[in-house]
This record gives sequence, structure tokens and C-alpha cells, in this order.
Amino acid sequence: MSHQLAGSNTTLETWPAVFDEDDDDDSTQASPPRTSNDAPRTGERLGQVGDANFNRPRGPNGIPWLLRVGSNIKFARNMDLHMVHSTEFELNTGDTMVFVDMPSIPKDPRKQADCDGTAYRSQKFRVHSEKLLATGSSKFAEMLRPTYQSRIRRRRKMVKELPPGGIKYLLDLTPPSEGDELVFQITELSLTPGVMKWWSSSGFRDVDLSLVTGHDDVCGCKRQAAAALEPDADPVSSDSRKDLSKISVDELAHGVLLKMKADGVDIMYKPPPFRQIPDYCPVRHRNAIIRLLILIEGRNVLMDSASRVWTLVALAKIFDCPSVVRDRVVHWVMHGANARFIEILPEEALRIGFALEIPQVTQCAFRILVNEMALSEAATDDAKRGLSRTTVFGRRLGECDDELSNLIQQAARALVERVSLTKAQLQGPDPFDYWDIQEWRKLRRLELLLTRGDESICRSALEQLRRLMNVLQDAVTSRFNDAAREHIDKAHPILWSMDVDRATYVLAQNFEKLSDILCRANLVQKLLCPFIYKDLGERCSRVLYSGPPGVERTSGRPQYSLLLKEVTKKLQMVAFDRPAMVCTGEWAEFFDTVKDSTGSIMYHAVKTTLVDFDRLDWEVKDALRPLTLSWVRHKLDPLLDMARHMLLTHTINEMKYLPLWAGGLNDGTGCVFESFVPPTDVGPNGPGPAYHTGETLPPAPPSISESMIEDMSAMRFKGSTTAASVDVHDGISAVYQPDRVIADDVSIASDAFMETAAEYMEAKLAVPAEHQVFGRAVDGLVESAVDLGFVLADSFDDVGMPFSDVSDSEDGVVVV
Repeated sequence: MSHQLAGSNTTLETWPAVFDEDDDDDSTQASPPRTSNDAPRTGERLGQVGDANFNRPRGPNGIPWLLRVGSNIKFARNMDLHMVHSTEFELNTGDTMVFVDMPSIPKDPRKQADCDGTAYRSQKFRVHSEKLLATGSSKFAEMLRPTYQSRIRRRRKMVKELPPGGIKYLLDLTPPSEGDELVFQITELSLTPGVMKWWSSSGFRDVDLSLVTGHDDVCGCKRQAAAALEPDADPVSSDSRKDLSKISVDELAHGVLLKMKADGVDIMYKPPPFRQIPDYCPVRHRNAIIRLLILIEGRNVLMDSASRVWTLVALAKIFDCPSVVRDRVVHWVMHGANARFIEILPEEALRIGFALEIPQVTQCAFRILVNEMALSEAATDDAKRGLSRTTVFGRRLGECDDELSNLIQQAARALVERVSLTKAQLQGPDPFDYWDIQEWRKLRRLELLLTRGDESICRSALEQLRRLMNVLQDAVTSRFNDAAREHIDKAHPILWSMDVDRATYVLAQNFEKLSDILCRANLVQKLLCPFIYKDLGERCSRVLYSGPPGVERTSGRPQYSLLLKEVTKKLQMVAFDRPAMVCTGEWAEFFDTVKDSTGSIMYHAVKTTLVDFDRLDWEVKDALRPLTLSWVRHKLDPLLDMARHMLLTHTINEMKYLPLWAGGLNDGTGCVFESFVPPTDVGPNGPGPAYHTGETLPPAPPSISESMIEDMSAMRFKGSTTAASVDVHDGISAVYQPDRVIADDVSIASDAFMETAAEYMEAKLAVPAEHQVFGRAVDGLVESAVDLGFVLADSFDDVGMPFSDVSDSEDGVVVV
């Protein structure tokens, strides 16, 4: 059946019935179009078999067996509907009565009925309270408390007595009819456009039919079947609309979508009416609550559609029981080709991963979203970047809450910063200075020695040396620039296979060839894709500086050996002109001493191994290897082969924004968003006594050889001017805490103390613990002061103590 589109000479084909599993014949199998898994055949046609599998993991085929086929799918669906309709009879044991009321029945009961036309009704069933509490849900625990129970008993008019049969608790899980709670639940349960369209992945992406083709709870598929299969009277057809099962990969990527884009058509197929479901359905909401309770009771629930999985995840989040659905959702998402849900709908996958704390799903979705946002952050057109509702590669953006968006943005900026640093290093004047290359360090030392000579011969040698050094660095820089300029031309077979993958989820109006997108991208954006790294690795895998004789001359590369000879010649002239200068030990690694038969030094000769090109070659390659292999994915599960055009090998600096359970460093304190503060050996204490950035050391203890006045001032005696009171800002009380203020008319304990008092001496001579670094430092000061006191006492026994601890004022002395 075809449908003519207004204003266009193209038609829409109805979605082939072969992709819906309603047929009872087990032999009826879907015949989806060939996807990118058949790309090697394309590579053979292009003469490059390996290119089509670029960035696609190698190894055995890990596609699992189909969960159900043919009539088994329909049988499982019927059993699931039976469980929902007859929950009262299936769940009839337990000490907790659960009520789930359906909305008021509309005038047309079919608007609240299943595929067979059976209307849903309110349910009352029993569950076990210990199983509700075993989920760890704070929501269920609150509902089982007396406060909630008294309220629900009044609402259900069961104040005097509960239903017989051992019922102890009542739960009313009917969604609220109004208020903020209803708004919150509708927001959480509303399906996204991608989730509502995921049923078509069985045709486009080889996803198991039993995972995605399930019908919505309110469905009129059998009533609409006749009208949906009835052919259109309009005989107009177009080559741009064919049977999906007959569309080839080449046509799908470059023929169909580009033709649709030219005709202004966005959709390839008109979905059947029963597939056009609302984003929120009250019946779906209530049935999902029933299914959640069925799972808690240990019974099985059919996960046969993205809409059902999304709804159950949202309810598990609302009722604070993610463990109930976690394993089943992981199995659904990670099963075979359905893992492409993460690549095509990463926002939805990230929300599911965070709600259920699934590390694999969270990490993979986060990698994709960070790369896409980094591409947007690196764009030079700020206006276009802010208004676009699609990614650079044409995928329609989903929605994340502010918290998740902030994590993605922070990681994306860190990724852009890292890639920009890579660009700056490779295009900078001195890229070798960033790497630990011994041969290059030797040349830097020689350069430093030559800069100390003021003679023209030294300046001439220095100029020749720097020319050699620039050429050596240019061997890498030029290859990087060539890779950045020519990688698109070399990657056409690779880009073609990636366009095939993108054509399965990018809308026609947003579809562009990857080659066209990359041509418009700036260098930082290109470095956020794997192509330049791969091309640079291939270019640098060949000999950089050395090779058989004549290779440099015939290959057009700079003649490094000739440049080195010129440097050697200039250095030898320096040795002849300034023999005294090159006799020092600093020059020993560059010159050999030539002696006569008597052992006398004749002259200094430049060493033949001034620069070891072979060693420099492999040292540079060792430094480049982490960069040229940075696009290779290791231990990535799932494999994400639909996102092969993205650089997804993020470092911990980008992944640290994830929570601890997802492999990140975000512990909720906000430390991951702060700049790194390097540790210090000596620094100030602050902002409080419990926080130290370093060790603050006191001044050196006073020496007894200094004047007595200086010695005693080091102890910093301070007295209060107000009798029997302490100002918490101007002094320190030995009786009360510093934050306590005493009124003027209130008597307090005296702060006066004597040096000879037992308590004073005990506190003064207490030995600090090993971990009290600051205390040990003060201890040294105290010991010095005590020793000073003993010396003074011995020296002035005949005159008494001229310096008493007792102040002239009425209160005592405070030691600060």
C-alpha cells in the first residue's frame, strides 16, 4: 500500500507486515535489509576489504540466538495480557492488599482495551510485605508505616477492620489525579520520540523481534488491520520508495535518503496506526505498576518493547526499587543488535543507566554524548552551534536533565582541551620538547653550549644546528599536516560504510555524507574523529630519518645525513678555533680527544654518533604511538560499531565526572569540578583548624644568647583589660570555648593561672601524638621556652623572679 505525499511526487510505502510478528506461522521470518555487517562485500567491490571494517571490533560473531520466533512471540504476549487482566487471581497470597484503579471508562470502551478488544479494569490483589521491604525501597517502607496505613484505611473505608485472610496492610498505588506528584510522574513516564519509534529497529537494525515489536497496552491493531493492508487507489509510485526488505545498503545510504532529502520527505515509511502511540497513557501507567508488583513477587514480565522498558524503569525510579528491574533491563539493552539503542538514543540510555546504576550502559552513552557535545563546543560558528537541534553528524538530539547535561558539558570541554593541546603540540615549533627523547635532549644541550659563544663561528654552527633540528621536527609535523589534509580522500571507502550505518537512524532532511561534513569541520573537530590518528600512524610507521643509501634522495625527503655533515663540519671548525672552550666536561659527549704517540692532546674531533638517526627514529615513534593508537578501542562493552566515526577512547580526565559506581570519580562532593591543587611541603593553614594544605612551621625557638627581652616576647604574653571577663574576639579563654560570649553582669570562673600549678605544667609538658605535626612543632617551641625558664631561674635566684606570671590587673595572663 502506498500513500501520496502532498507537494511531492514520491510516495510512502506502508511498513511491511513481515516485520510484525502477528502471523501464527512459525516459518514467517523477517527479512530486514542488509546492514553494515555486510560491508565487506562493499569493500571487495571497492578493492579495499579491510577499510569497510575500520574501527569495527574483530573477533567471533557474538550475535545471540533469537529469544522467540513466530507464534512463540504471540503466545508470550497473550500470557502477559492474561496476567495483567487476572492479577487478582494470579497474586492471591500475601499480607498486603494492593489497589490499582483504572481511569473512568470512556464512552467507547475500545479506547481502553487491548489488542483483542478486552477492556482493562481496576485491580485488587495481594503481595507480601516482606518482599516489598526486601527491595530496599523507602517509598514502600513509608507506605507500610502506621501514618500512611491509617490514612489509606479511612480512604478505603476499612477503619474498623481489614479484609479477612490475614491482611495486615493496605496499599493504594493508583496514580494521583492532580497535583505536583501527578506532573512529576507524567514527566518521568512520558516516552521520547526515539523510544516510541524503536519498534522499527527490527527492520532497520536486525534487532530481535521479541524485544521491540510488542504492542502498547491500549492497541487497536486487529481492528485497524484491514484498513492498514488495503492498497491505496492512487497508482503513483516512485523509485525512492521500495519494499524495505529489498532495499540494498548502497541504495539506503546514498540513494533513498538523498532522494528523499531532495524531495523534502522526512520519513521513509508510514507507520501503521496502532504504532502511533501517545507519549503518556494512563492505562499504560497503571498496567506498568501492576507489572512492577508482579516482578517484586518473583513472577516474570514480558519485556517486548522499548516503551514498556522505559515505563518500568521510570516506575522503579519513582518507587525507589531499581534492583527489581535492573537485571531484566540490562538483558534487554545488551541483547545482540538491540545494544544499538545506546548508540542511536544515547540520552535515553544515559537516563536509564543513571536510574538503575548500570555501569556499561552509562559509560557507553556518556562517551557518545561527550564526543557529540565536544564536536559542537569546538565549532567556530557559535550561532549555529547554539540553535541546532541535531548533532554535527545529523542525529536528532534527545533531552537530559540539568545535572546530566552539566556532567556531559564538563567532560566535553575537558575533551576539547585535550585534543586542542594535541593539535598545539603537533603543529607547534618544538613538538619534541613535549616528549622524552634522549637524542633530542642531546641536541638541546649542544644548542645551549653554542649559545654561550659570542664568536661568529659559534653563531654559524648554532644556525646550522637549528636548521637540522627544525628539519627533524618537520618530519613529524609535515606528516601530521598531510594526514589532516588528505585523510578524507583516503577514507572514502571507510566513510561510505559509516554512511550506511548512519542512514538507519538519521532523518532524510538531516542526512549528509560524512565526507561533506568532515570537509567543513575545523582541525579540532577532525581530531575528535579517529581518521587522522589512523592516517598519521600509517604515515609514521615508515622510516622517518634513516634507511638504505639513496632513499632520501629518491624519495624527496630532506637529506638528513647531509645536514648532519654540515653540522659536524661547523662544530669541527669551532673545536679548531676555540680548543680551550671544548676541553671542558660539558663538551665531552660531542667530541673525541685525539692524542699523539706521547699522549699529548693534538686536537678534538666531533664524534661520529653526534645524532643516532636509528635511535631517534624509534624514540619518536614510541612517543607518537600512544597518540596514533588513541582511537583504538579496548574493552568497550558493548562494541558501539554504529558510532565508529567518533573518537570514544576518553581518558579518566573526561570520564571522572561519572559517579563512582560507573567508574568515575564523582563522589557527590563537587571535587571533580574543581581545579587540581598540587600538594605543598610548606603552606598556610586554612580555612579552618581541621584543614591543612601543608605544614606551617613556627619560627625558630629563641636562643638564650639573645637578649632577655626578645626571649620573653617570643612567648607572646597577653593580658585582658576587663576584670573577670573574656572577649571572645580579643583574647582566648582557658575556661570557655572561643565562641561563647559572657555577659558583663555574670560571674565566670577565673582565667588566672600560675606557672607552678600542676594543671599548667601537665598541659605544658604533654607530648603530642605522632600524627599531630603542628603539635610537634609547637612542642619544640615549648621545650625551648622551658629550658629558657630554667636558665633564668638559676641565674636570678638571689633577686627572685623579676618576671612573674601574675599580671598587675585583676585577671590572669593569657598565653596565645
